[in-house]
Amino acid sequence: MIEYPENSPSFPQTAKKKIPWRNSNCLKERSSRLRLFELRDKLCGLKFEIRAHFFQKKVFLLLAGLSAALRAEK
Repeated sequence: MIEYPENSPSFPQTAKKKIPWRNSNCLKERSSRLRLFELRDKLCGLKFEIRAHFFQKKVFLLLAGLSAALRAEK
């Protein structure tokens, strides 16, 4: 196999084939996708926290109502 210096005109073009994950645009795209997935996960977590908060509030109000009803029966 003949080795050519990389900057010579006779350097085979197939050897210059870019590896997609080393391409800067691809890296930017991957990192932005990762950021989007992280943001989506954070938003989903926040949504579940909000739901849990309202659920806890409903349960608390339900228990408060039941205890008030039990006190009224006495």
